Amino acid sequence: MRPEFQENIMEYNEAAKEIMAKEKTIEEATEVGETDEEAEKDLEKLYAALQEKERESAKERSTTPEAQHKIFEIQREKRKIFDQLKEDIANLDNPEYYRAPEKGARHVTQREDGLFHVVNPSGIGMTVTKGEIMTDMVWGMNYYLDETMPRNVRKRHLIERAHFRLEELLNKQIITDYPETGAPVRSIGKIEKLIDKGQRKGFLAERMVENFLKKMIYDNNTPFGIEGADVYTDTIQKIDFIIKKKLHKRGVGVNKQEKQTSFGIQFSIGRHEKLLKKKKKKFNAVYEDMKEKSGLDDIIFVNIPLQGINELYNTWARNRVPGGPDKLWDDDTKETLLRGLLQGIMTEEEIDEEVNKVTGRERLQEAA
Repeated sequence: MRPEFQENIMEYNEAAKEIMAKEKTIEEATEVGETDEEAEKDLEKLYAALQEKERESAKERSTTPEAQHKIFEIQREKRKIFDQLKEDIANLDNPEYYRAPEKGARHVTQREDGLFHVVNPSGIGMTVTKGEIMTDMVWGMNYYLDETMPRNVRKRHLIERAHFRLEELLNKQIITDYPETGAPVRSIGKIEKLIDKGQRKGFLAERMVENFLKKMIYDNNTPFGIEGADVYTDTIQKIDFIIKKKLHKRGVGVNKQEKQTSFGIQFSIGRHEKLLKKKKKKFNAVYEDMKEKSGLDDIIFVNIPLQGINELYNTWARNRVPGGPDKLWDDDTKETLLRGLLQGIMTEEEIDEEVNKVTGRERLQEAA
């Protein structure tokens, strides 16, 4: 995210915070049949200052006051999500606090054996992992975690759900502020229409790979992190997602310091040799410039010729089981992905360990 864009958003965030606080004060006075004239005058001043800010930002950023006001309104929505998140977390242990589950949310419980259990729309019950609960929202699936679920899992789910929504709204702000990013189709509902036409294989593959890695972090305690790219980073800087590798801690006690290196991944599923050579040549030509502008430790071009992406998605979509379409990948595909993505980021021994975890070979070795 560009610093000037981030600064603009932060200023809108402060404006939204002040305006929403005054609106709440006025609303509370109205509810008891009173009028808070001072608050109403303050609100008028805040809106006047906002309009001036929008005009200045439009001039500085070569957009329009209308576009800037749209960005502000989106920021208001983001603040509502953040405020709701704070309220939900504060009431995690309050038995009298209740929020109705979202429409279509699947009910998740923890059984006596410690496993998480969910009932699908078809009425079939099955186990669901922590990683699946935290990432399935990408595929349009929501979960309702009841009081039998561990507190830390319920809290993390609230955070991940809010983060997903905030990311979607941030991308709308970026598209409004940077028209050159275009308006890429990112929602699953719209993507499915294009899948029927045989399109969007690359985007689907990116989503599947990113979610596959995120689930590993939750379910297998992997030594790396994964960060999705916003629409600017994706379309302008050509980075699809970021892998963060934690380095060993140095020092002792409170002086321990943990450092991490960040690798931008430009992901491709191309199979045509000529097109692949062209992509690599273009990547090499702009590599240094990309690396400098991104602020990452390195940027890596990874090509893994995944096949049948749309078909795999359609097969999964018939039942929409927890885990998303990448759950249907066989062990060979999972291993190919991990070795291709983590080469140069982790050691061979570390990669072997992660492959064994995700394919189940580790369990087979222990049994043997």
